Amino acid sequence: MAHSYHTSVSAAIMGIAGGMLYSTVGAWSYTNFLRMEIAHRLGSMMAPMAWHALLVVALLGGMVGSAVQRRTFAWRRPDRLVGWMRRAGGGIFMGAGASMIPGGNDTLLLGGLPNLSVAAVGAYAFLLAGIATSLRILRD
Repeated sequence: MAHSYHTSVSAAIMGIAGGMLYSTVGAWSYTNFLRMEIAHRLGSMMAPMAWHALLVVALLGGMVGSAVQRRTFAWRRPDRLVGWMRRAGGGIFMGAGASMIPGGNDTLLLGGLPNLSVAAVGAYAFLLAGIATSLRILRD
């Protein structure tokens, strides 16, 4: 409930909470929930647990609650077509990159890398290279 946190404190809190959730629940992300829910509706998978749905609701509620508490909650939209195009392009690149990575962040960082999976190590190296390239492009 602080106005702001040090980046290192925020990263530590998120890392500890994420690690605890991953070790007790497994892959709990909202994208896994949506995938499981859609597959269940199509009849190819069991329904996700209610606990999983509660975690997704808590995630969304935490984001909204934080923005309201900090008085930064606002609906925003790009004011120009260029803004829409940049965001759509970024989303396309993120989607393409995410489709090439074996699992989500939790699977990659908490499962694949500790097991020294060749696919996970390679994916992580390319993930870091992509981030570095993007930051360099934005800086120039």
